[in-house]
Amino acid sequence: MANVKISALPSWTGSPVDLRWFVMNNSGETETFKFSGFTSPLKYGDGTNSIVPVYNTSASNVGLRATIVGGVGNTITSTQDSNSIFGGNSNSISSNDANGANTIVGGFSAGITNGGAAGIYTASATISSAGGIYNTIMGVQVGSITTGSRNAIVGGNYQTISSNNNGFIGGGNNNTITGDNCGSIGGQQNTASGTRSVVIGGFNNRPSGLDTVVVGGQNNLINSNGAYNVVAGGEQNTASGDINSIFNGRSNNVSGGIDNTIIGGNSNTLSTNSSRSIVIGGRENVLTRGDNCSIIGSRASTQNIGGLYNTSGVTMVSCIATDITNANHSVALGLSGRTIVGGTGDDNTTYVEKLYIYGNTRYETTIVNDPGTININVFEQSHVEINASGGTYDLVINPSPSTEGTPELTLLINYISSGATITFNNSGSSQWRWSSGTPSFTSGTRSIIKVAAWDTNDVWEISRSMNMS
Repeated sequence: MANVKISALPSWTGSPVDLRWFVMNNSGETETFKFSGFTSPLKYGDGTNSIVPVYNTSASNVGLRATIVGGVGNTITSTQDSNSIFGGNSNSISSNDANGANTIVGGFSAGITNGGAAGIYTASATISSAGGIYNTIMGVQVGSITTGSRNAIVGGNYQTISSNNNGFIGGGNNNTITGDNCGSIGGQQNTASGTRSVVIGGFNNRPSGLDTVVVGGQNNLINSNGAYNVVAGGEQNTASGDINSIFNGRSNNVSGGIDNTIIGGNSNTLSTNSSRSIVIGGRENVLTRGDNCSIIGSRASTQNIGGLYNTSGVTMVSCIATDITNANHSVALGLSGRTIVGGTGDDNTTYVEKLYIYGNTRYETTIVNDPGTININVFEQSHVEINASGGTYDLVINPSPSTEGTPELTLLINYISSGATITFNNSGSSQWRWSSGTPSFTSGTRSIIKVAAWDTNDVWEISRSMNMS
């Protein structure tokens, strides 16, 4: 082919898609053409410095410095700066927030209708937070962020954030965040509404209080009238108050107070005005107005159920239908159907139905050295040792036992000197009852006498070992 000026070359008449060669060979002859039209798959959109695909006639872009690349039916109607859509189907950016800079990558029917610097990635989701910024949704089948800034949803289905700021949902199905700085990880139909509350896994769990956490389980609730509470596992557990916890179990309720805990069990209640108390296992137990108290492995047992008194340091173990009130630093073991109303002198007491002791047992002994009137309280003194060296030791049962068959008392008499006198006072309401006369003592010997309360106010001799050298 002879030399031809470019202006004299024939124009290319093929389609724009074929505009890729400057020199073509036709039937063994070299032909040269001049070109017109676009060789790029992109063209300018309707907005200033915006671009859209050449061959996607359904794409629309009127934004400032906005970009649509690939995909089908994607539109940018926002007039703000630097919005972009890359791929996907029927995605749209219509937010006219002044921050602009919204991005959609992939996905289907995703939309950013409000807010700026937001992103939706391979999701069918909506960001509509008016005035919000830096919100993100990624890999969600259906999801939405309706309010706030710096919120994120990653994975899952039917996820919603309507909090003010800094919310996060990771995975799961149909989870919701409505509080500030909240999180939801996994699970289904969970709602975190308390400020800085978190729900992890489980079904229909709802931490509503400040700085509260629900982990696993189902239908667990932390009420909004408290803070720093935890529910872990279980079903239909409810926590209120401050710094309270429920671990596992079913239908347990900490309804108030501070530093209280329920572990396991069913339908246990730790109610208002209790502090630093615990219920472990069992069912249908109620602990109210207790401080440092506990109910362990019991059923239908209570502390201060009438609400008139308090308990402090009281522990109930394996009790059934038993109530203790107005008591301090006491223990109830294996009681059934008992009602214990404490009072003056009843503190530091252990209540037990039956007691079986294996091996050696040590008892606290009251030691008396000085002569005079010696009041013996058989409720509090199991062993009394008298070192009689001189003078009169007048033994009085005070207060009266008034309980048949219990308790028992052991007297240890160390008769040191013949100048000492030991008398058993019967002038009061309680009498000393002897099986073989009033005991007498020999100088320099030891005697052991055992008695028990019997027949109303009196104490009766069980055994004696006299004047042992």
